[in-house]
Amino acid sequence: RKYAKKEELYLSLMSLQYFANELAHGIRFALAPAKQGAEYIVEYFPDPKQNDRFLEYARLIFNQTEVISTLVDFMLSYAQVDLEDSIFSVSEVINGVLKGAHIIIFEKEEIKIDISIRDNIQLTGKRKFLEDVLSNLISNSRKALTNEKDKIISCESYVDGDKLTIIFSDNGHGVDYNIQDKMFEMFKTTTAEEGGAGLGLFIARSRMKALNGTIDLIPSVFAPKGASFRLIIPLKK
Repeated sequence: RKYAKKEELYLSLMSLQYFANELAHGIRFALAPAKQGAEYIVEYFPDPKQNDRFLEYARLIFNQTEVISTLVDFMLSYAQVDLEDSIFSVSEVINGVLKGAHIIIFEKEEIKIDISIRDNIQLTGKRKFLEDVLSNLISNSRKALTNEKDKIISCESYVDGDKLTIIFSDNGHGVDYNIQDKMFEMFKTTTAEEGGAGLGLFIARSRMKALNGTIDLIPSVFAPKGASFRLIIPLKK
């Protein structure tokens, strides 16, 4: 038990080092245009002829600080998670996120929720990581469903051999084919027109890695429209 605990600590530190490197590059990337805008304002303010440009750069700076804030919150969330794993019910997590935390939003936006849990099992791990994955997928789905009439988000969970599979889907406008290969990278957004910053799927992938699992895009259960993501978490008896 002592060895397993020490090994888990080492793996957590390695994971944290990897994410810290990616997040540092992400923050630097987000800071560059904000710095450029600030330098322009400092150099030319208060020239009345430049008011439109000042407003443009002010909005740019605001948007970039929002991106940086999201990245920092993601990094800080690691400090809020205990290294000790806990036992949690998959059913409780899925229902808690889709029918608990977001239920008011779903009712307001008239989104129907369809949950199917074939095998109600318990996992040992970091519950918050799975909650974060589902929350970020929900955020993307809400944007993708903005212009749809009959809005549906579905979540199916079942055990397949030695792994837990969760299929998360929506019947929105789907994923642009040109971005599918890089959609889990930082700033590669599938919902740019709806205000997406390109962090949700990056965070989802990061959390799944921390759970020793994977996430990928599969053919939509609502084909020819919509998007479906498959989450796989290995099981140990």
